[in-house]
Amino acid sequence: MKKIYKYLIRGVGINNVDMPKESKILSVKCIDGYLYIWAIVDILNENETRSFFVAATGQEVTMFCMWEYLGTVKDDDYIWHVFYQ
Repeated sequence: MKKIYKYLIRGVGINNVDMPKESKILSVKCIDGYLYIWAIVDILNENETRSFFVAATGQEVTMFCMWEYLGTVKDDDYIWHVFYQ
């Protein structure tokens, strides 16, 4: 059974999130100062750990450039860029 779930991303750097295998990552948004990602998940699949990298504008990202780019979000005066694998 497929559903859309929301997951909290906790901060700058690498964030590991447990979600069902074969989840399709949809988007990233900032709500009330917190970053969230949305994904289509099959709740019958067993979980796996997915990694997300949050970078500030101007931060070194060389080792994460090969990850998938998810999006850029604004949080007050800050701009965050999110990648995942």
